[in-house]
Amino acid sequence: MSKFTLHIDDKHFEVDEREEGLAIDGKLHDVNIHKLTENEYSILIEAKSFHLFFNNCRKCFCARIDNHVFEIKRQTLRDQLAERFLKTSSDHSHAVTFRAPMPGLVTKVIRQADQQVNEGDGILVVEAMKMENEIKTSKAGIIKKIFVREKQAVEKGDPLFIIE
Repeated sequence: MSKFTLHIDDKHFEVDEREEGLAIDGKLHDVNIHKLTENEYSILIEAKSFHLFFNNCRKCFCARIDNHVFEIKRQTLRDQLAERFLKTSSDHSHAVTFRAPMPGLVTKVIRQADQQVNEGDGILVVEAMKMENEIKTSKAGIIKKIFVREKQAVEKGDPLFIIE
């Protein structure tokens, strides 16, 4: 069927779509995918549920797991070869853009640009459906930019902040 690599933060997973299921790093998993909206999916992997939404690019998407948002990059072998040949010397940044996991209202900005953060630190709070959701970083580093301010409405997939 198709083979590709998923890049999640500093981890890489080889994925092989097969008729009998999804093989991740050679291990076959029972996977059930249910499309909720045009860009939103509910995925069940070995009885564990994950909520997945895509941003505008079909090769990049965000996954929200326990209020942690992960940016995931999907690469085919062709994509990997093209990236290897097209890399420039200035492309040494390991910045990750964190995106809104749901539409809502930014009620609090906890951290500021240029602050050092650890994995799991709260960066801001988004209120959605009368619930406050603390958006935490899954990467340690320095906040390079915060795209939102308090009392600003955000849509699902909107960029919130960059950690480098």
